[in-house]
Amino acid sequence: MRLAVVTGWLDTRAAGGSARFALELAKALAARGHQVRALVSAAGVPEVPPAGVSVEVYPVSRPSGPRFWLDSAREVRRRLGGADVDLVHTHHLASARGALGATRPRVHTCHMPWHLEYRQRGGGAVGATLLENLERPILARASAVAVLSRYVADLLPGGLSAARVIPPGVDLDRFRPWPPRRSEARSALGWPEEGPLVVTARRLEPRMGVALLLEALARMDRGVRAVVVGEGGERARLEARSRGLGLVGRVLFTGHLGEDRLPLALRAADAFAVPSLALEGFGMATLEALACETPVAGTAVGATPEVLAPLDPACVAPRADPADLAAALGAALEAGPGARAACRSLVEGRYRWDQCAAGYESLFEEALARTPS
Repeated sequence: MRLAVVTGWLDTRAAGGSARFALELAKALAARGHQVRALVSAAGVPEVPPAGVSVEVYPVSRPSGPRFWLDSAREVRRRLGGADVDLVHTHHLASARGALGATRPRVHTCHMPWHLEYRQRGGGAVGATLLENLERPILARASAVAVLSRYVADLLPGGLSAARVIPPGVDLDRFRPWPPRRSEARSALGWPEEGPLVVTARRLEPRMGVALLLEALARMDRGVRAVVVGEGGERARLEARSRGLGLVGRVLFTGHLGEDRLPLALRAADAFAVPSLALEGFGMATLEALACETPVAGTAVGATPEVLAPLDPACVAPRADPADLAAALGAALEAGPGARAACRSLVEGRYRWDQCAAGYESLFEEALARTPS
């Protein structure tokens, strides 16, 4: 099958989980023999060229904002015009607008309704309504819509009846248990080698809940430390909050680690934290931590309970509350070898990229079958 993958970003530094999903799925589809051509904005080029995927970069004058939207739609529309492909697969809203006129079937993956994210980041009602109106035809006119979780499906008009739930996968070769052992991984990263260590990897914005994690850590034994991996506009405020809570020496902010060091960071952790406050569409890092046999504790927000409940309900904080999250982290830190092995087994059974790609193949074939010759 000849596929055009249209996405604003394949660079996880710029767009986090949705970019990682688009990148890894494109690679998995190519590995299954499909001819995959990715149209990517200049603001979202991946650090490492994806194996088997032809990447075509289109120019944008700004990395975000109205000009980014206008440039993305125009450039995608121009490059898809007359393109020799069987099907178009879109991800992000700005670039997906440019694919609305595609003559071939179009399958859209909705990672999260964008107007909800906009509101969560403090945007006004007028802007949210505009985004909702921009997204509506992308969903309504798609040959099929896919989502990563039941949670996201329930946010869409029509719910599960309007979307196919296809969970993401994990690169089980990159994200795996030792070697190295936790102490060796910490030494390689220059992190504290002694005592329990909680790691989180997040974009540093309010809804990701890093402030909540700091408050939970302040309630835990002083021997427990935390490492916060990631960048964002909240970093300075979070570092100040950490000092205000008396966590000096207990919390390390690393910034962006790079794709090559992320598996090492997850192996270094005794527990991984997903302290989301809202709109957790899935959480790719959750699966990656589990694949490393690192137990995960998180809030009962978004899709997190869908993933963690089969392992240990005690690791799901019922409220986005410091005490509840501290208790969930405590349960994760106490996990024994059997529980850690169960983390890996869950991912191996349910969240492989070949399974995800097979699900999309089926959806693509259905879309093609409904298209008149």
